[in-house]
Amino acid sequence: MNGVRLCSSPISGLGGTVLCWAITTATVFVGAVVGVHLVVKANEPLGFLGSLARIDGRNYQDVAELGYSYQDGVASSVAFFPAFPLAARWLSRMTGMDTVLSMVLISNTCCLASFVLMGAYLQRRQALPDDLDTGDRCGPHADFGSRPSDTYALLAMALLPTTVFFRLAYTESMFLCVALLALYGMVRRWPPIAVALVVGLATAVRPVAVSLLLPLFWCVWKNSGTKWHAIRRLTYVTPVACWGLAAYMLFQYCKFGQPFAFALTQKYHRMRPLGTTSDWILSLLSWEPIRDTYNPASPGYWQALHYSPSRLFSLEFANPIYLVGFAALIVLGAWKRWLTTYEVLLAVPLLAISYFTRAYEMRMLSQARFAAVVFPAYIVLGQLLARVFPAVAASLLALSGLLLGIYAALFAAGYPFL
Repeated sequence: MNGVRLCSSPISGLGGTVLCWAITTATVFVGAVVGVHLVVKANEPLGFLGSLARIDGRNYQDVAELGYSYQDGVASSVAFFPAFPLAARWLSRMTGMDTVLSMVLISNTCCLASFVLMGAYLQRRQALPDDLDTGDRCGPHADFGSRPSDTYALLAMALLPTTVFFRLAYTESMFLCVALLALYGMVRRWPPIAVALVVGLATAVRPVAVSLLLPLFWCVWKNSGTKWHAIRRLTYVTPVACWGLAAYMLFQYCKFGQPFAFALTQKYHRMRPLGTTSDWILSLLSWEPIRDTYNPASPGYWQALHYSPSRLFSLEFANPIYLVGFAALIVLGAWKRWLTTYEVLLAVPLLAISYFTRAYEMRMLSQARFAAVVFPAYIVLGQLLARVFPAVAASLLALSGLLLGIYAALFAAGYPFL
């Protein structure tokens, strides 16, 4: 009986994957419509499309329409990496459609591609030649959907509330798509230079894409005959894997005379005053940003940052929970050997870079959104959900889907959602 349950699944193949994406994306859009028409908080009504491009979406829209600006000493648009706004600009110019519509279409196309890639990756990840033993395989060549953990992993990626950003005019879905493509390339034994080109594209989407260098280096090392062969490969693979970042730095040097403008301006995109380097280090190492979120006497207290209806619906309240929760999932996945070395080498720096570069300045804001792209955590969630009663798993996913729609409504309505 247990074997029957483990080898059955409501999602199977490409059709089921697309259906999963379509239903959960519809949940977000319905939530946004409710937010625009029934929950409206913003002083400036933006309509349905505009409601999907609030906060950072507006910044990407400005870059797409007006180009980059940089001024030392103030928050500048060069902090926002170019792949997403450039893609929106090109699509808008080729089709004549509105920039915001272009951004939403690109985001959701990348979201759909991410779901398809996730299904393909879950089916193929057994091919990684290191330490994988998921413990619930139905056979050595089991198709996607025949393992319940695969189905639950995909559902977790579809229904986790913070994956609302995958459907908004944000870069999360584009980064997730490229990151999945890079690991899928490693699974399929693509030539290292081909994988490096994909990683290079990711470095033009988000600065945290440098995290992909670690699994790439591991892949080159594991698939080279000798250490000298690996070193020779890395001498040309590494610069190729950074081509997106290098091109952006070259652009900044040519236009502003400062190749590191994107990094220098980050300190002015902040929610707290500038502090000393020692303040920054001590704060992060003592987990002060996390603790301050729940300290009513701190300026970083979740209610002091923005008004939210309640703890349950506040992303400011939940940011540390998502970060710590995802970190715990990665630790558990590594310990139980549910994750491969490749996946751990990607997940750890993705979480660490987000925390150590932005948690202090932003008082933990956006940490839940940053964690949402750490897709190995969904693999661990899939394993956990596959080990509880199906009714319990279904209830948890249903509650998560409800919160996903509520998050969409609050974002669209104009509540600060960072």
